[in-house]
Amino acid sequence: MKIKFNSIQDLGDARYAAAAMAEWMGFAIDGETSLPVQQVQEIIGWCSGPKIILEVTEPNIDKINAWMNVIPVDGIQCLEDQLQTLKPLLPEITDWFTLSNDGTLVFQDQTLIAIDPSEESALQLLNGNPVFGIHINCQKETSLGKKDYGNWNDFFDIINE
Repeated sequence: MKIKFNSIQDLGDARYAAAAMAEWMGFAIDGETSLPVQQVQEIIGWCSGPKIILEVTEPNIDKINAWMNVIPVDGIQCLEDQLQTLKPLLPEITDWFTLSNDGTLVFQDQTLIAIDPSEESALQLLNGNPVFGIHINCQKETSLGKKDYGNWNDFFDIINE
């Protein structure tokens, strides 16, 4: 099963994604969950493994190219209606995600299910139909260096048994 961590907020999230063997780490380049490109560069410098996905809500090609000049981008996540505009402008991008208005995330015609990590969601996932992948939204730290990964730990312990 493929895993994408959305809107990485700090080094802890990125390291967790790498340890969970996530396929992708997403970084918002605009909106309230965005980080400065220099901070993203610093974060990805400390971990490796997952592919880097830029999460775009405003299709600003100049901003996307500026980010791509600084960090190694493997893919773009955009709104469904932006794909046809952006894809021809970025032929070097291989991994394309689309986000629909209802929050459905799709990668190459495969749906990734939104998960709020908990024991309950892990059991539901294991007892349901096989899925291509899941995606998890990251949250800002409540205070510097303090974040509770307990639910994430429980979730991944169960699905990796």
